[in-house]
Amino acid sequence: MKIGNFISSLTLKKNALNWTIFHLSLGGLATLSRFAVIVWFYWILIDSFYHFFKIDPKKRPIFVATLIVYTCSFELLGRMVSASPFIPYELGKYLFLFLCVVGLFINSSHQFTSLNFISILSLVLIFPSFFVDLSGLVTTQDIVFNIFGMINICVGVLFFNTLQVNLTQLVNWIKPLAFPCIAILVSTYIRTPDLDEVEFVLGANFQTAGNFGSNQVSTVLGLGAFLFGLALILKYRISGYFMLDAFLFFAFLVQGLLTFSRGGMIGTIIGLFSFLYYVYQMPKGYRDQLKLGNPFKFVFPILFFLFISVALTNYLTDGNLVLRYMGETAGTLAGTKDKDLNQLTTNRSEIFLADLDLYAENPILGVGAAASKYLRSSHTGVVAHVELSRLIAEHGIFAFAIVFSLFYVFYQNLAGVKNKLSKGLLVSFALLSVYTTFHAATRTFMSPMLMALACVVLVEEKSTKSQLPPKETLPKKTS
Repeated sequence: MKIGNFISSLTLKKNALNWTIFHLSLGGLATLSRFAVIVWFYWILIDSFYHFFKIDPKKRPIFVATLIVYTCSFELLGRMVSASPFIPYELGKYLFLFLCVVGLFINSSHQFTSLNFISILSLVLIFPSFFVDLSGLVTTQDIVFNIFGMINICVGVLFFNTLQVNLTQLVNWIKPLAFPCIAILVSTYIRTPDLDEVEFVLGANFQTAGNFGSNQVSTVLGLGAFLFGLALILKYRISGYFMLDAFLFFAFLVQGLLTFSRGGMIGTIIGLFSFLYYVYQMPKGYRDQLKLGNPFKFVFPILFFLFISVALTNYLTDGNLVLRYMGETAGTLAGTKDKDLNQLTTNRSEIFLADLDLYAENPILGVGAAASKYLRSSHTGVVAHVELSRLIAEHGIFAFAIVFSLFYVFYQNLAGVKNKLSKGLLVSFALLSVYTTFHAATRTFMSPMLMALACVVLVEEKSTKSQLPPKETLPKKTS
């Protein structure tokens, strides 16, 4: 197919540097005017709508999937530059749901499998909670903020599980997922004041998060570090050049650490080392064919980058970074508070237990969609940071069926994948998706997007040679 549109061109090697420079510039322009982001976002949608009708109908589902991967991350960039109402605050939830439904509608050639019906079941089981509200205080905005994230996970798993792609396509989705993260990184960096003017205390820092929600920014910066870390391991050049990819990997780590919001950076470690575990399990001959060699040679560079970034950031913050990751607070250092699980998790464990108490009182139907924050005995009015506890409290016994259904789809899908490299990618996506729900619930596009990618159906090629990503994807020599 002749590539004549922006979305399809995002994955091409020849365009890698140009797209990297563009998104570096977009992040800079976003700090000057929100309309730089707004205009680009709508231009992408208009261009994609035009080319959607020109491409082969059989290729439209993949085209829509790529559009989802790229555009949904504009949710956070739009929030950071105050682009609402032009780019709605909950854009990721609306757009993700709409495009997945479009993708399902046009993928008429797919014959629904038992796994697809289980995905539909998980979606249906969400809706009984809409008819329950034991608080009497739930608003439409509460529903969108709390429930649409889980709906999107179910719909995303359903749509992407209908797609059959090879390993090359899965790896190529790294680029459209990473490019908007670059813009967010640049915008965050520019909006961060001189570090001499920042007072680093033992809590999340909004100034180094571009004066926005540090948890959300850290989550996406962690995603960027994870994606560039994957690229370095795979010798897949997001920017087209090894040194630039390595620099961006380091930049994501440093800026993410500076936010003092730990969730995103811990997610990076979980994702990368779970992937390396599967790379280590690959037959040596296959690793040699991919020019990957011994996976331990990747562990040391990654550890080196981590050590340098932590050491530098700890120095810049007068030693507060290490104390922050050790769970210390002003209270624990002064001896007025004990360092316990609740302190380590910044009250998340207490909210989690309060949600379990709500479930114990209402085990069948739960307290109703988005009602838990109004009914907790502690932290009343605080939205859940752990999606699992919110799900259990608000959906009751149906929550367990929803979770089981989603994990069953993922497990059965993974069981059909023989290639260790492919398994490593799927597992790392799934782990990072699930882990993110334990510190950021479903506030961002990350959990639905990564879980959807983790459930894509990978098609194994007939020969070992044809399984290898082409030179355009995994070049034999680094630049």
